[in-house]
Amino acid sequence: MKATIDLPDDLFDADFSAESFAARIRELAVIDLVRSRRIHEHEAIRMLGIERWELIERMKAAGVMPTEALFDEIRGDLNDAIAARGPAAKRDTAKHKEARNTAMRLLHTMIRVNNLDETIKFYCDSLGMKLLRRQDYPTGRFTLAFVGYGDESSNSVIELTHNWDTSSYEIGSAFGHLAVSVDDLKKYCEGLRSQQVKITREPGPMKFGGPSIAFIEDPNGYKIELIERAPAN
Repeated sequence: MKATIDLPDDLFDADFSAESFAARIRELAVIDLVRSRRIHEHEAIRMLGIERWELIERMKAAGVMPTEALFDEIRGDLNDAIAARGPAAKRDTAKHKEARNTAMRLLHTMIRVNNLDETIKFYCDSLGMKLLRRQDYPTGRFTLAFVGYGDESSNSVIELTHNWDTSSYEIGSAFGHLAVSVDDLKKYCEGLRSQQVKITREPGPMKFGGPSIAFIEDPNGYKIELIERAPAN
């Protein structure tokens, strides 16, 4: 397959590094593959390592107007092409999908926060997480910070989103809670109490049976369930 890509003039500026040049060429190539219906948006997201909304913004910047209708057409064309190749192609596709699903995992949960520094301090100091990365997006006027108990490559983490022009949010009735396991729940809650953390449900067994739990709130009002870890046998 041969593809022709129109390159922006700024790629040839003297200050544009070789690494940035290669990354930009790769991005333009992937976007062109989507435009030419060679891959669908989920493959493009995986190849570029970005979120879906970022792909849409980059497609717009490249002169492609991404719509759900366009994405549906791309998926339809690819499915028709696979079907035309016969049963063997379907078996290969099923194997590929199964292999890909075994590698899938939950990456992060995103919550919007009022005061980013205060929230990072809570999750790191009170709950013992680490600040894994933080980045400002001045053109979008927001900051993303990721906190968790381990590296993102092998652990699910929390994404804290701070929109610079928004000072408060309504949590709503759909959101439930985050959950964290702890040793010696009562002792842990006493430590949180000394840090002025709001405890909304005192430690104790679940009403209908189960482990001991407690509920606390982060600085934004999000509820966090603390579940006492069962002792090792």
